[in-house]
Amino acid sequence: MKQGGWRWQHTVALAALALGAGLGSAAAQGSMGEAIERAEAGDVEAMVGVHRRMFRSAEGPGDVYTGLGWLARAYAAGYVQAESILSGGLWMPRERDDPRVRQEMGRSRDDPQALVAWLREAADEERAFAAYFLHYHYLPPRPGLRRLGAGASAPGDEEIASGLRLLERAAAAGERAALRRLGALYLEGEYVEMDAERGYGYWRESAALGSALCAWALGSRLLEEAQGADEAQEALGWLERAAEGNILPLRSRLILLDEIADLYMFADAPGLSIDNVRAAHWLRLAVEQGSGWGAFRLVALLKRGEDIGQDPAEMADLIAPFAEAPGAPLDLVREFATLHTDGIGVERDMPRGLALLREAAERGHRQAMHDLAHYYVRGEGVLQDFGEATRWLRRAAKAEDARAQYLLAQFYKLGAGVEQSLVMAHKWANLAAASEEDGAATLRDQLLIAMTPEEIAEAQARARAYLAGDDAEED
Repeated sequence: MKQGGWRWQHTVALAALALGAGLGSAAAQGSMGEAIERAEAGDVEAMVGVHRRMFRSAEGPGDVYTGLGWLARAYAAGYVQAESILSGGLWMPRERDDPRVRQEMGRSRDDPQALVAWLREAADEERAFAAYFLHYHYLPPRPGLRRLGAGASAPGDEEIASGLRLLERAAAAGERAALRRLGALYLEGEYVEMDAERGYGYWRESAALGSALCAWALGSRLLEEAQGADEAQEALGWLERAAEGNILPLRSRLILLDEIADLYMFADAPGLSIDNVRAAHWLRLAVEQGSGWGAFRLVALLKRGEDIGQDPAEMADLIAPFAEAPGAPLDLVREFATLHTDGIGVERDMPRGLALLREAAERGHRQAMHDLAHYYVRGEGVLQDFGEATRWLRRAAKAEDARAQYLLAQFYKLGAGVEQSLVMAHKWANLAAASEEDGAATLRDQLLIAMTPEEIAEAQARARAYLAGDDAEED
């Protein structure tokens, strides 16, 4: 058995995401039921907010214990300030005018053991939340964290046994967080002998009781270990269950929606098959909830030109606010532009597509520069203009784009849009060849046949000057 190395990565990662926006603020919005749903899904921010609401409106000990339970979960997810909140007496609402209570509250500020004693009393009354929280007095949430109401020393055998008994009592009462922790302990062999079957059993029970966070962790881990179609399908089923209902924290939910869509788009697990319709379903949910990355992936799916079970024009309208927003990601702008220039899934709209390509190119997207050069060469949607095509190729070439360097060499060789120059053609072909661009070395060597020794020397000197940052060629 090991007493360190607990790697419940999804729990920790989601907790870190939830802690990013100021604890308690989001839970103050919407109904108590909505806040509890988010808290039950693992949203640390919501857990603290629910505790605060219960503190303000408690009508009896039961509300006090329940509020304590939400702080327990927040503590387990890494919110170590929960202990100081509790030991500061905030868990005692309406009875604060009682002199005896004030005395106990004052003592608890200086003596965390008072909190532990109070938890023991609550646990003895079969309060599952209290039993779950109390187990952290014996078993810290993660190695390196101090034990609740105790020091940072590793627990002994008796303390481990006490902590496990409390966890099992809370789990038997249906406390999902206790089931989740027990599953992690058995899967990692922390404080107990490793037993994957038992660990997964606890996680399945927690997920079946509605823990979206546990369903996600379970699905992700099963997927990593899947050896065949049955295992992969079970894993995918848990992931989809976790994503349903919009109860995970928003940022975590978007990550999960993208993860599920990827599985359907690329079938990156044994026994899974590509399903563009299901991928589009999950990506649409991600985009509707504000995922710019989901918008980019949805564009890529549309460009496959296959049935996605959705109206492509409607999908394009859904993506447009992300792609056309100021400062939108350049890859998204360029990909959305090509939907319109190529007429993929939507009516072809060259003016709109070219405007987006120009925006991306002006902001430094090299492939967009290539695209613009292509349309100026072909005279598609714009007047044919080799000079403008050369200008965009030169900008891409100077941005270290080897393909653009090769094409620019061809333009100088032919005198298309620029004054014909074998020297300049050799310079750019030489640079492209140094980056192993296909055909560049052949073009460079062909140019040598028609060049004088002086021209060759000048071309090579220009290439060296470019690499040294001394190139003076105009844009």
